[in-house]
Amino acid sequence: MPKYLFYTDAHVKGINPKSRIDNYYQSWLLKYREVFSIAKENKVLAILEGGDLLDIPNVADSIVDDILDIIEEFKIPVYAMWGNHAMCGHHKDTSKGTSLAHMFRRSKLFQDCGGGIEVGTDFHIDFIDYDHDIENKIKEQGIIIDSKENYWKIAVCHVMITPEPFFKDAAYIIPEDIKTNADLIICGHYHHPWQKKVGNTQFINIGCLGRTNIDMADIEPSVLLLDTDKRNWEVIKLQSAKKGSEIFDLTKKEILDSNEKELQQFIDSLKEFKSQELDLVGIINKIGKDNNVEKEVIDTILNKLGEVK
Repeated sequence: MPKYLFYTDAHVKGINPKSRIDNYYQSWLLKYREVFSIAKENKVLAILEGGDLLDIPNVADSIVDDILDIIEEFKIPVYAMWGNHAMCGHHKDTSKGTSLAHMFRRSKLFQDCGGGIEVGTDFHIDFIDYDHDIENKIKEQGIIIDSKENYWKIAVCHVMITPEPFFKDAAYIIPEDIKTNADLIICGHYHHPWQKKVGNTQFINIGCLGRTNIDMADIEPSVLLLDTDKRNWEVIKLQSAKKGSEIFDLTKKEILDSNEKELQQFIDSLKEFKSQELDLVGIINKIGKDNNVEKEVIDTILNKLGEVK
């Protein structure tokens, strides 16, 4: 009865993100240890790591040691994927000097899935590492699993798959644009959790394990338990993960949200402004005054304008 436990986007680093008010690394270690405790309790065959375990290509050796010590203690194999944060130059072929590559060389339990496969008696798992322009490649080629028709077909990918259209100039793909024969596609890279079924394919994103920005305050770090016999899955929330209010100063988020709203309103007004009598700086100041926009927001726009010029 093979079971697997999946997590993604752990984003470990030793330096505290500026938006965190706790000790990020110590909180991270508690969550990481719990991941392995859940895996042991459920007697999983292996842990599937969905990419971006590391927040930067090279972390301190002490962090590498802490991670591998936990893996060696629990003696559970980890099949790890390449995410964009752990790479150099957005290709794993140019990332042989990174901490992740070193971890693959050092530990027999920490294995590079290599964009490869895991095949059982009636299931098939494909791993799709991050690569430059991977979203456009999938748009063209789809996610097609070469497996027996009656197998449970799963794809685990570090790809910017979003439930709805994303930013115009961003590299992303939505489920409706993916040609696939997979029964289940497990997504990493996009940090916020979502689930969606398109045709016969279930898409699931459990969200990031490591919350580095204040806009992730509402995310509840979780793992995904896969039961290949029953062909089902369960999202398990980590008990060690603190509430957003304990790790972020949410008053700052309110200020950021307010400023972002004012900035968008200002930009919308600017698009509609027809006057030819004032220079651009004058236009910005006038519209800001007419709309009671805070001086801080006006200064930000003028500074950006200066950078463009």
